[in-house]
Amino acid sequence: MKARIVKPQELVLYYPKENEKIAEVLKRLDVPVRLLSDSELEQTVAECLQGGQKELESTVSERLPEAFLLFSGVAEKRFQTVLNELRPAAPHLIKAVVTQHNSSWKVSELFEELCRERESLGVHQK
Repeated sequence: MKARIVKPQELVLYYPKENEKIAEVLKRLDVPVRLLSDSELEQTVAECLQGGQKELESTVSERLPEAFLLFSGVAEKRFQTVLNELRPAAPHLIKAVVTQHNSSWKVSELFEELCRERESLGVHQK
């Protein structure tokens, strides 16, 4: 009997923060997006992935200081294309790929860990 590997559905969890350019890039590339609200930051990544897709709309988010993207099920070639298109629009964007390890983390905890890593590595220092 062969094992069947089920690929996760392509989806990007997006926490918007005053950067319409990010939304424009995602929309232009037809990337499926799940827009995260402030209240969803205390849910796990897995819980947020189970929620329905939301339209990219003008949303004011208050809780996190900057935009945040979490990629799930995006094929490597497409992932690189999206990153290349996002780089000019948001060169210091905090982003990650959903993994088995981080899917049980609260979204806010994952964001904070990525900020700590960025600071300790000196990445994107202005």
